Amino acid sequence: MNISDGIKQAGAACFDFDPVALRRREHGGAPDGVLFDVERDGVPFIIKFIPTTPDAINATREKIEFVHHLGINGVNVPDYLSSAGGKRVELVESEGETFAVLKMRRASGRHIWELLGWDTARWPDSFFERWGQTLGRIHALSQRYAGGTAIAHWTAEHSSFVDWCSDPAVGEKWQQVGETLHALPEPADAFGLTHNDLHTGNMLVDGDTITVLDFDVCTRHWFALDIAIALFHPIWEHRHRPAPQIEAFAQRLTRLFMAGYCRENTLDPAWIERLPLFARYRQILSFIALSGQDEPGPNPWREAQLRDLRRWIVDDLPIPGAAIMARG
Repeated sequence: MNISDGIKQAGAACFDFDPVALRRREHGGAPDGVLFDVERDGVPFIIKFIPTTPDAINATREKIEFVHHLGINGVNVPDYLSSAGGKRVELVESEGETFAVLKMRRASGRHIWELLGWDTARWPDSFFERWGQTLGRIHALSQRYAGGTAIAHWTAEHSSFVDWCSDPAVGEKWQQVGETLHALPEPADAFGLTHNDLHTGNMLVDGDTITVLDFDVCTRHWFALDIAIALFHPIWEHRHRPAPQIEAFAQRLTRLFMAGYCRENTLDPAWIERLPLFARYRQILSFIALSGQDEPGPNPWREAQLRDLRRWIVDDLPIPGAAIMARG
C-alpha cells in the first residue's frame, strides 16, 4: 500500500511530527493500513495510516473508542493518543486520497514465534490459557458496551469478500457458508463487537502479559467466530503431520484455550458445537484474502497455503481438529 507524500505530511502534522522522521515498517499494518515508527524525546511511538472515506471515518473512531473501553477494563491494548487537535482519530485528504491517522505508544513485547519459534506444539500451556482468557475478557466487555453502532455488521464483510473472490468454486462455498450464517440468531450473549482477527500476529507477549493489536477489522459478529479464528490457525499449521499428532495438539490447544476463555466469559454449548462452521468461514476468508494480495515475486509459502486451502475448501475436506473444537 502506497502512502503519498501529501498524506504522510498531513498525518504527521496532525500529531506534530516532522514527516521526515517517520520510518515506515516494511510489513507492519498490511493489508489494512501502514505503520510508521517515530520517536520523541527517546519515547517510541507508532503512527498508523488507514485508508478510509469520509463516510467510514465514524466506524474507525468507534473502533478506537471500543479499544479504549477494553483498555480501561483490564485488556492490554494499544494506548491511542490524542492529536494536537484533541482527536484520537484524524482524517486527512490529499489528491483524492483519504486516510484515518492514529498515534499510539509502541507496545512492549514480541510475537510468540519470535520468542519460541514457529512450532506451535512447543509453545507453553500458559500462553494458550492467557490467549483464551484475553479473548474471553474482550467478549465479556463487549456485552457491557453500548457503543459501536457504526461498526460494520458481519454481512458487510461477507458481501465484500463475495466481490473480492475471483475463484468461482471457492466463491460458491463462500456463498453457502454465508447462507448458513444468515439463518443463525444473534443473541446479545453470543453476538457483538469482535476483534475478528486475533491470531498470533496480532498479539505481543511480554512475560505473562499479552497485548492485543490491530482492531482494524473489528466487526459485529458471533463470539464463536473469534474463538474459531484463534483455534483454526495453529491447528491448520499441523495439517501435514500424522493424524495422532494433529489430534493431540488440537485437544491440548482447545482444552487450554477454552479453560482460559471460560474464566472470563461463558458461551452456550450450542455455539461451541458450531465452531467447525465458523472455522470453515475463516478458512474460506483466508483463501480469498491471501489470493487477493499483490506479491512482488514468487512466494513458496503463500503458494503452498493457497493450494492447500483451495483443496480443503472445494473438496469439502474436514478442517483439521474441527470435531475436537466442537466438543470444546
